[in-house]
Amino acid sequence: MNGCKVHYMGLEERIHAFVDMVYPDRIKVGDAPDFFVDDGQTVLIIEHFAFDCYRATSKGSAHRRELARIQRKEDSIEATEEGVIIHDVINGKPSYQDYIRNVVRSFNEHYNQIDNYITNLKRLGAITDNKQVRTAFLIEDTSPIGSIVLRREGNNVELEPVCLAFCKEFLDVLRNSPKLDFVLACASKENVWLIDCHDLQEYYDHSIDYASMDFVTTPPQVIAGMMLVPNEKLKE
Repeated sequence: MNGCKVHYMGLEERIHAFVDMVYPDRIKVGDAPDFFVDDGQTVLIIEHFAFDCYRATSKGSAHRRELARIQRKEDSIEATEEGVIIHDVINGKPSYQDYIRNVVRSFNEHYNQIDNYITNLKRLGAITDNKQVRTAFLIEDTSPIGSIVLRREGNNVELEPVCLAFCKEFLDVLRNSPKLDFVLACASKENVWLIDCHDLQEYYDHSIDYASMDFVTTPPQVIAGMMLVPNEKLKE
């Protein structure tokens, strides 16, 4: 969480206990789960996944397919000494409905693996009978310009980033997920929320009806440049 401002609501004692555990030198990289932390008394399981606000099919997210298309286009162009500028647009229509649909689908896929994560760490000897087990999901919104709605108050219109911490649809999922203790929801370095799944009421009290707002669907622009530098110039 270096360089990020982490927001939270609820019981500070549990939040501080989480933060105190996740010092970088304590975090161990694994595979199912992605990370875990062991302070000698408690093992904290941390599983990471990303999602975006574009329609997803069996072929994957429309956003990711567009990025792959643009990358293939870049790879097909030869650089010149004069330089080449590449401009493209990420096509597709993002929506709040797809934002929720995508995060819930990925959440359920990982939530259903929590017992397997625990079994794997027991096999490694990281989890023993005398240690408590806590679970956390690190959820990252990777939408190219973020997930943004228009908040209208009278004649005023403001851009507002969508935050999982205030999505009632997502809070409903957490309320019915007793195996999960924390969610670290990341949309940007300035928009990171640590949600205590055992203290959701305050988030419900501040929930926002994003579904009734206009979702920003401006197509993201992609600009890249390439230049060929001859070997003799590199030696100068």
